Amino acid sequence: MTAVATPAARERDAVQRDLWRRTAEVAGRLNRAHGELVEIATQVIEGGHWGDSGFRSAEHYLVVRAGLSPAHARDVVAVAQRRVELPDARVALRRGRLSLDQVAVVAHHVPQSHQRSMTDLARHATVPQLRRAVSRHAFEVRANDGDERTQHEQAQDAALDALARSEQSRAEQRACARPQLSMHYDRDGRFHLRYSAPATIGALVEQAVKEAKDALFVSRAKRVASTGTQAGALTDATNGASTDRPSIDASGARTTEATAGRPSYADAIEEIANRSLASVGSASRSAHYRVYVHLSTDGAWSAVDTPSRCRWCSGSSPTACFSRCGRPTAGPSAWAATCESCRCGHVG
Repeated sequence: MTAVATPAARERDAVQRDLWRRTAEVAGRLNRAHGELVEIATQVIEGGHWGDSGFRSAEHYLVVRAGLSPAHARDVVAVAQRRVELPDARVALRRGRLSLDQVAVVAHHVPQSHQRSMTDLARHATVPQLRRAVSRHAFEVRANDGDERTQHEQAQDAALDALARSEQSRAEQRACARPQLSMHYDRDGRFHLRYSAPATIGALVEQAVKEAKDALFVSRAKRVASTGTQAGALTDATNGASTDRPSIDASGARTTEATAGRPSYADAIEEIANRSLASVGSASRSAHYRVYVHLSTDGAWSAVDTPSRCRWCSGSSPTACFSRCGRPTAGPSAWAATCESCRCGHVG
């Protein structure tokens, strides 16, 4: 019995064949373009042109100039560096018969003695199949392969050695470079700080941050202990319950008031900044570097937590400034009442 194709099936088959043909044509043009890119990369590497414009490597040059990902840039450089050792793969790529990914597998894993057979295999295998084949195959390299080195290979090795020495020298210079610090605010208004320095200065900064963090921990522990003692005496007098009862958090850890809210290194940076501004003796200089937090009396100030209110109105920096309709004014009565309850000295 012979199956007869319907008109819809014949139309669909024709569309698929047209898509396959167009895919093959575009893939061939793409492969030839990648082959041309490999030739350009070869000239860049052999002439050392990637270093003239401050690029870190030939791969970095391709990432910036050709818009490639780092992985694809490594593939192009690998094929370019072995173009003399892999003539069959190079020609197949240049003629559009193999893709860059297929040739890159050969360049990364196949020795020169097996490049022809693996190039033939690559024409009939997908990239995953080719990777599995080269990963499971133990290539036998003849003893004299290592002695038959061309001048081009020797020049490549010398260039790589020079590059390694240059990278080492650059790393040493980087390690001893002057400290660098950058600060900026992002589009959401959040502050960012980035700092790098030699190890000796870094150790100094590290110890200062650790000391500030430890000082905050001791201060908070004393404050929690004092508050807990007073609250405990009051609770014992009323119902005999303890205020330092441990609780289980979401992670299953047992926490108490004494262990909650431990300071971080970020808090330590803030503490160092507060110490620096508090140590300024000149009134004019202190006012010049004071931080002002502008708040509106229309109710937005109510989102500020109580500790921040007390800190901002205690005379230190930052300092809260209120405004109504764009004009300075006194703080709301609720703000002053909060400060009176905590006895921070603010007068409403």
